[in-house]
Amino acid sequence: MASEVGICNLALSKIGEPPINSLSESSKAGRVCDLLYEQTRDEVLQDFPWAFATKRRQLARTAAEPVFGWDHAYQVPTEALRVIGVYDSEGQDLIRYAIEGEVLLCDADAVYARYVRRVTDATEFSPKFVELVSFLLASKLAIAIADASKLAEFFKQSYVSYRESLQAEDASSSVPVEEIDFDDFLRARR
Repeated sequence: MASEVGICNLALSKIGEPPINSLSESSKAGRVCDLLYEQTRDEVLQDFPWAFATKRRQLARTAAEPVFGWDHAYQVPTEALRVIGVYDSEGQDLIRYAIEGEVLLCDADAVYARYVRRVTDATEFSPKFVELVSFLLASKLAIAIADASKLAEFFKQSYVSYRESLQAEDASSSVPVEEIDFDDFLRARR
C-alpha cells in the first residue's frame, strides 16, 4: 500500500540516499521531500486524464455573470487540477468554454464537467503510478539533495518514457463513446 513517505523513499533510493521516517523530520531529505512531494504528485496528475483521478459532475453557476463574451459563469471544483471537457445539460455534447481563474465561462444554461481531480490519498494510486511519481520526484531530488544533474536528467527521461507507456495503457482501458458505432451494433443484434 502506497504512502507519501513510501513514494519519497522510493525516489530517494533511486538516487542512492537513505530513507526518511517522516516528511516532517529535520533531515535535509525530509525537508526537501516535504517541499517537493505534493507539487510533484499534482504535476503528474495534471499530465494526463488518469482513469483513477477522473471525475464528472454538474457545475454550479456563480452569482456574478460575465461582463462580456460569455453568457454564464460556473465555479470550477476546488479539487480540479485540469478540466478535460465540458458538456451540455444532457451531458452529451462537448461545448465551447474558457477558464479564467477558478471560473468556467460558456454560453450553456447548465453544464457538466469532466476533470482530473487532486488525489491526496496515495493508497488510491496504482503501483505503476507510484513508480511514475517516484521517477519525477527522483529527478528533482537528484538536484536538491545529491547535486547530480546527470542523474536528474536520467530520471527525468525515465519519467517521460514510463509516462508514455502508462498513458497508452490507461487510454486503452476504456473506449470513448464517440468511437462506438451504434449502427453496427444494432445491425449485429438483428
